[in-house]
Formats: sequence, C-alpha cells, structure tokens
Amino acid sequence: MNKRICLILIVILVINNLTCCKAQYNNTENMETYNFELMNNSKYIILGIVRNGWKIAMVKMSESGAYYNEYPPAPRFDKVVKLFYPNGNLKYTGKLVGEHLPIGESIYYDEEGKIINRVDEDTKFGKFKLDDILKFIENEGWINLETGEGREDVTILEDGRCDKIISRFSISERVTTDGIAYWFIVIRAMSYNNFMKTTYHLDKNSGEVLYRHSEKVVYKK
Repeated sequence: MNKRICLILIVILVINNLTCCKAQYNNTENMETYNFELMNNSKYIILGIVRNGWKIAMVKMSESGAYYNEYPPAPRFDKVVKLFYPNGNLKYTGKLVGEHLPIGESIYYDEEGKIINRVDEDTKFGKFKLDDILKFIENEGWINLETGEGREDVTILEDGRCDKIISRFSISERVTTDGIAYWFIVIRAMSYNNFMKTTYHLDKNSGEVLYRHSEKVVYKK
C-alpha cells in the first residue's frame, strides 16, 4: 500500500513539473517589445543608445518588422540580435559571433509573443569549439581577444546616429565533397573596398587547416 501511495505521489509530482515547464515555456511576462515611442520620435532610420554599458542600434519599424543589434562592452565578440513583428512583439532573439554565426540559444516567438521554438546552436560545434576558432583567428594576427580589436561594434555619435564597425571575420559551416565537416572562415584585413581577403577551411573536430588562400579584393566604382 505504501508503495502504491509513493507511486501516485511521484506521478503527481511529474505532472506538476511538466505543467510548470509548459507554463514557463509559453510565458510572455516581462518580454521586451519594440520601443515605438522612442523610434517614432527619432529622425534617423537607425538610432543608437547606451543601456547598462551595452550599445544598441535600433532600426525603425517597417511593414516587415524591425530589429535591434545589441553590443556588449569589449572585449566580447558576440552580439545579441532581436527581431520584431510589425506589432512590436519579439519574433526572434539570439547571439551571433562574427557576421552571422549563431551561438548559445536562439528563441523564436509567434506574433502573440509566445515561444514556439528554442534551438541550442552550440550543438553544431565539434571537438574544435568556438573559443578554439577565435584563438586560431587571433594567432593568425587578425583579432585581439583581450582588447576586442576586429569585432563588430558601433560608434554612437552625440546626436544618436550610428557608425557601424564591421566584423573582421565571418564563420560558417561547410562540408567537403568527401563528407568532411569544416569551418569556413573569411577574413577582411580592412574595409570592404581594396582589402586583403583570406579564406581558411578548418576541420570541424581537429582544427586542422585544410585550406588557406589570400587575395586582394578591389571593387570597381
């Protein structure tokens, strides 16, 4: 009899736990929404503000929505991206490194603000982790992990305008014709025009350099 009562209690606890998790998963309280008041009063398409030491580039709302790019203090190399529906509710929030490599957890919302999907972006890393990739790029002389040199950032002027500082590198996943997974890394030594571009292919697990190539890029006016 005691065993039966214990079993019933365990089942009740499991059900309660699942219910709590579900409620938390769909929780919309304290969810950030788009700042219509601030942006409607802005004369710029992109407005820069500083909040708790973070620099935030806020884009005016359009028919398709809007977004914020949020930059932590140096020397961190990640940024937070927030996409918004036209109604002002969050559509997506997640972290990127370089130009477009998702890391951490990406969260997707429906138009009512409820979470519809969570993605653990870090599962894509093999034995050669993000810190290893960034250390490789630093050892090649392109970035400085102690100072933040080479990371994406913005300079916010006194009137709220933003000057974007482009990330010096991009990282993406690729697979060779032989089925070997590797990191595809592109480095820009300077600005977009008249710069040296270096490309690396790093084995996703060992970090071995499979390919390295440099070329000068000059765009015609």
